[in-house]
Formats: sequence, C-alpha cells, structure tokens
Amino acid sequence: MSLLVILVVSAIELTLAPLAQVRETRWVTAWHDWLGNELSGRSWWDGTPGLLLLVAVPMLAVGLLYGWIGALGAIFAFAFATLLALYCLGPGDLNQDIDRILQAGSDAERTEAGAALAVNLEDRSGDAAELTLRGIVVAAHDRLFAPLFWLVVLGPAGIVLYRIVAVLRQGGGYGGMADAARHLHSILCWVPERLFALGFGIAGSLQHAFDAWRATEDYSLEHGQTMMTRVALAALLPVAEADAEADTLVSRVRALCGLLNRSYIVWLTLLAALLLASLAG
Repeated sequence: MSLLVILVVSAIELTLAPLAQVRETRWVTAWHDWLGNELSGRSWWDGTPGLLLLVAVPMLAVGLLYGWIGALGAIFAFAFATLLALYCLGPGDLNQDIDRILQAGSDAERTEAGAALAVNLEDRSGDAAELTLRGIVVAAHDRLFAPLFWLVVLGPAGIVLYRIVAVLRQGGGYGGMADAARHLHSILCWVPERLFALGFGIAGSLQHAFDAWRATEDYSLEHGQTMMTRVALAALLPVAEADAEADTLVSRVRALCGLLNRSYIVWLTLLAALLLASLAG
C-alpha cells in the first residue's frame, strides 16, 4: 500500500495548488507547551525522555486510529494514509519555492529566494549560487524524501514521528528538548540522506558522485547532510561541462530539478520492484 500512497501523494503534490496553507504545525508547539507545563517539575522532561514521550503519544494515537480504520476496509486505510502523508509533507511547497528562483526579475530577488531555501544548511561554505543549490537538495530531502521513507518503514506513525521531530528541530522546541530533537532528527535522517545521495549517483554521474561521497563521508550523525548535498552537485558535473550556459544559476537549478526527478523515479521503481517481488514470493 505504501507504493500506491506515494504515487497518489506525488501526483497530488505536482498537480494541485500548493498545500502549505493547510499543513498547520502549531499544534506540535501547543502540545509541547502543554505537556511541558504539566511535567515542568520533572527533571527528565527537558531532554530525550521528554521528547520520546512527546512523540510517542501522537504516534500511538495515529497507530490505533489507522488500525481501527483499516478494520473497516483497505480503501479506508489507504485514504487515511494518503491524507496523513499529504499533511505531513512539506510544510512548504518546494515547487513554488523553486519557481520563485526561476521567475525572479533580478539577481537580488533570485539570491533572496535562494537564501530562503538555504536556511537549514549545516555547512554554509560556498557562494550564494552553491548555497541555493544545496538548499534545494536539503529541502527536497526534508520535505519529501525523508518523510516518505519513514512512511514506508513505520507506516503512518513513522511519517508523524518525522514531522513532529522536524518541527521541534526548526524552532518548535527549546532548551534541552530542542537539542534532543536535533539529535533525533540527525538519527532519523542518517539512512535517508545516504539513500538520497545514492539515487543522485544512479540518476546522474555515478563516478563523480562517488568521488564526492568518499571525500566527505565520515558516517557520523553530523555530516550526512553535507555529504548528501556535495554528492548531488558532483552528480551534475557532466551537465555543467557539456553546457556552456550551465554556469548560470537558472540553468543549474533546472538541471538539479531534473536530477531530483530522476532520482525520485529511481526509488519509486525500486520500491515497485520490491513490492512485486514480495507479492510473487
């Protein structure tokens, strides 16, 4: 069912109006604040144990609700999982953010639009164009690939887990809770970041991608994002070398979008193959 959910969600994301306005995440902060007030006297609250409690309750609620709906019929379970996935992606619309870069009327507007996508970069070395490209890669991973990865691994509860942790990491939590959220987010991203990077190698220049991978990979929790973005840019090198106009930011953004789409198709194809193999077995 995960493959069908992903296909439907992808089609809706690409064809319908941006859904950012309905992806309200303030409930995460409200839940965090309420639970914090109730448990403020507990020494374990402001840290990893408190974070685990905070995410466990919504995950359990979603899991129970999914099981109850699934008992009514597979079509109801599919509809629930699809709506939940649509809600937990983003929250921003990546296509809309990229369009702001491509349709900017001046270099200053283009730089400003690119800087908005680069806010979550851990490694901010490089010029404005490189930061923009790497910011697009991180946004594609954080908003789409990683949530769908956890949907496949843990079902609806998994995508809820990822979204809550991502919100807390980006400012929804504070103090020790925010530190714990950043650490848990790094753990949740360790595998999908490397799978995303592998997809770039398959969809782009495998040799260039793996050269960049070997140069930046240290298998730590801290540097997976940097490795992933470096691999993505390296996979585009043959395009830059073949196209005399590829040095312009607009051309490089378009080429990167093509790489992202091809990488996405690679993983959808692999997921479909695994599904068919499991059915055949």
